[in-house]
Amino acid sequence: TGQLAAERVNVRDFGAKGDDKADDTHAFLAALAAHRNIYVPEGVYRIKSIELRERTCFHGDGRASVIRFVPGKGDKAAISLGNACTISRLRFTGEEPFDNWITGKGSMQPTMVWAEGKRDVEIDRVTIDDYRHNGIWLNGCSDARITNCVLEKLFQGLELDSCKRVHVRGNRLREMRNHGI
Repeated sequence: TGQLAAERVNVRDFGAKGDDKADDTHAFLAALAAHRNIYVPEGVYRIKSIELRERTCFHGDGRASVIRFVPGKGDKAAISLGNACTISRLRFTGEEPFDNWITGKGSMQPTMVWAEGKRDVEIDRVTIDDYRHNGIWLNGCSDARITNCVLEKLFQGLELDSCKRVHVRGNRLREMRNHGI
């Protein structure tokens, strides 16, 4: 773990504020261009859509490291995963909060975490909550692991379409407008 910490970059070193006011998208993109091990410290980071390149590790300090998705027109997802990507110990929420599970509105997109046709992706100890749309959506993926996540107050928690060898374990889902899984 010490070696992993020494080989990571901090999004704040690339100009991210984490103050829930500034658009931190460009700082995240600069960090991702520089390194594949990205650390998100405590704070609330407002971002638009971001794609993780292959073999990226994107991690933080648990619920204290918040990614607030502010979708642009046509954005499909807050985070799009590449092959062999890991997301862990982060909280994702949106600018459009969950309405309610009985009469509320919502839709499949934009989703919070998206992967299509990817392999060997891992989503561990991630919280996705209070968002009007989908939490996690994997389409045509293989060898994926979704473990120990909290998905609550979403349109739909976890969508798995045409996937192979997906391991889903230890997750907690509550208050979905449509489906949990």
